[in-house]
Amino acid sequence: MCEEFYYTAAVTERVVLRKQPKTVLEISMSGSRYGRLIRDCQHRLFDSGEAIQLDRVDISEGVIPMDSRPYDRLLPIESLDHPSLLNKYDFILIADLYERLDIETGQRLLKALSEKSAKGIIVISPGEPNDLFGSIREEIGALDIICQKIESGSEVMWFYYVSLKTAVKD
Repeated sequence: MCEEFYYTAAVTERVVLRKQPKTVLEISMSGSRYGRLIRDCQHRLFDSGEAIQLDRVDISEGVIPMDSRPYDRLLPIESLDHPSLLNKYDFILIADLYERLDIETGQRLLKALSEKSAKGIIVISPGEPNDLFGSIREEIGALDIICQKIESGSEVMWFYYVSLKTAVKD
């Protein structure tokens, strides 16, 4: 997992620095590595002390120790059962989730979360692109999906940046 993070973090960092989000929701079971990465980006982006609102849904359910300091709010895992109740965020970062869901549930969740993201969703998963997005791309139609295969030794991870074409503003 640490070696994988090294590669996925670099791509995530580039997207965050380029898009400059003010609000981010992280959904992961990666300890607090992505939270610390986003806070580091915040310090490089905003000299004035302006902060990124960073919330997290911890899907590890306490299995993986997590430092809550990078986060402004910790949301219960049950909030994923009703994504329509979540706040709207510039970005949603999802790591280590889709490999735990069946394709239909994953696609339904991605569609619901896409309505809660103004600039895009970053998905990090070992799943192949068609497995993860399949019919959801056709159903929504307005999705832009950038996919990058990240190989680390024998491990293969897929990095996806998903955005609604109408919401992407550079």
